[in-house]
Amino acid sequence: MRRSALAALALVLGGVAGCGGGAKIVPVSGVVKLNGKPYANAVVSFQPVGSKDNPNPGRGSTAVTDAEGKFTLRYDGTSDGALVGKHRVRIFTQLGAEIPDTEGDPAAADEAAKKRAKKKMTMSTVELIPPEWNENSQKEFDVPAGGTAEAVFEITNPKVKN
Repeated sequence: MRRSALAALALVLGGVAGCGGGAKIVPVSGVVKLNGKPYANAVVSFQPVGSKDNPNPGRGSTAVTDAEGKFTLRYDGTSDGALVGKHRVRIFTQLGAEIPDTEGDPAAADEAAKKRAKKKMTMSTVELIPPEWNENSQKEFDVPAGGTAEAVFEITNPKVKN
């Protein structure tokens, strides 16, 4: 009987060890396109979707797209990747994206500052990505156990002219 109890205890402890803290973070990258063209300065947010058995699956991951619309998710601001499983996806334009300063030329630097101010004002008042991709998003992406470089999001907005 004692052996049975020890064997049962070993099974329980082994099962608990496999469940706790075993959230797997895998590499996730891809591209965001708006009306078929790469979209720079988009914030891409992945938030794990809870279930009845696991209502609080973990922290989300975010990234900002580069000039080619490419991104690599970062988990909890500490490491690249995202948790394995289903995620709610939200994509929106980054507020206050910077135009690089022009060093050594005061007139050019002043002009760059004016452009930054104008761009910040424009970006804070106009969102080119439709609400169904950000504030009203029901979009989901399933992060596979091996990670992926194929998280491609094709967004269309007929109100945006190319």
